[in-house]
Amino acid sequence: MLVRDIEAIVKEYFSAYLCFDVSKAPEGKVVLASCARRAAPEKGWGMAFTVWVHVFDNRAVVSCRPDLMGQLRVAMKAFKSPGDLLKPPFSRVLSELFGEAYALRTKCILYCKPEHVKVFDVQGCRAVQLNDMEAFVTMTVERYPGADSPCLRTDITRNIKDGIAYGVFKESKLVSVCDAPAIAHMQDEVEELGFETLPRYTGRGFGKAVVSHATARVLQLGRVPICRTSPSNSGALRILEAVGYTVHAHKIAVTQRASQ
Repeated sequence: MLVRDIEAIVKEYFSAYLCFDVSKAPEGKVVLASCARRAAPEKGWGMAFTVWVHVFDNRAVVSCRPDLMGQLRVAMKAFKSPGDLLKPPFSRVLSELFGEAYALRTKCILYCKPEHVKVFDVQGCRAVQLNDMEAFVTMTVERYPGADSPCLRTDITRNIKDGIAYGVFKESKLVSVCDAPAIAHMQDEVEELGFETLPRYTGRGFGKAVVSHATARVLQLGRVPICRTSPSNSGALRILEAVGYTVHAHKIAVTQRASQ
């Protein structure tokens, strides 16, 4: 069972990423924070977030690599309100500032409380087991050809041990799955769930089933389930909202593109 307030856990979790205590962010203001963490790849992501913008509750924290603080401070002078950071002009400024060598991604961050979770069942949905390892790796590599197979195996093994990975199997093939990668801190209190359904199997309720079962298990373990998805991914947002997730914040991340 959860022994701490969920909102407090979520704020502490993202405060560590941002190098700034989000509970101290003033309402209606944008805080610019220098963060050495921005210079190194994040565990579980394999990339460094050069700039991480976190907009929540009419507050915003902009976490930036220390050597880029001067440039970003000048570029941000025109943006006074937290809501301004979610509008196209701010994204254009970031794109112009960092150029083609960087990618810009916006995510909606959601979390779920025990009293809100709703579990959905479909035929073929069950906890992923160790003998499903190859099916999991095969499905993930099919969706993401560049996925690191050893990391996939390590993460799903941990998930299986804790019982937090759920999948839908059709004719012995894994077609939908919800699992959680290793994270850099607070692993005993937070799980970042991700879910995938093979395109030809969408629209059958598989996503709701795997997400809801994995979410319920994470909560049973006393951890907070968090999910991130694109604000434009209406299908994923509908699944998360149906299961009981609530929006915590919007994140804008600037990441350096991999060398070709």
